[in-house]
Amino acid sequence: MKKRTTGLHPYRFKENPEERNLARAWDKIGEDLLAYLLDDRPVQGGRSPKPSDRDYLVAATVIQWLGSPVGASFLDGLGYNKKNVSADDVNWIAGFCVGLAEMHRRLIGGSDSAGVRECARNAGITLAAAKKAGVAPFDLKELKKAGVK
Repeated sequence: MKKRTTGLHPYRFKENPEERNLARAWDKIGEDLLAYLLDDRPVQGGRSPKPSDRDYLVAATVIQWLGSPVGASFLDGLGYNKKNVSADDVNWIAGFCVGLAEMHRRLIGGSDSAGVRECARNAGITLAAAKKAGVAPFDLKELKKAGVK
């Protein structure tokens, strides 16, 4: 895993595979996604901000924590758990797809597709699911351009 996407406690990966799984997923998308998440500029232009090393460390630590027993309990208390999160949740799929499409548009003018593709793949998102969820053609085109199948 990359240093920038590893949290404060990687020694816990051996004890808790769910922390490792979340850290690995973050490792694939975290570096590009964090710049996008911290970008408070309007969509009209400019370059994304460069997150600090501390920003990367905090984000990776929180992601890892969500896989811990305490983090999982926190999510369960909010109603999020593996048993009741369904890929058929139309609102979630639509919102996620629109977010991915917007992220692709903003990442170097749509020329950096790997993170968007990986997010979609990890979430089980396909173009067919996005279309079924009612995602606008404009965003479907952007997802296709990013390599989502």
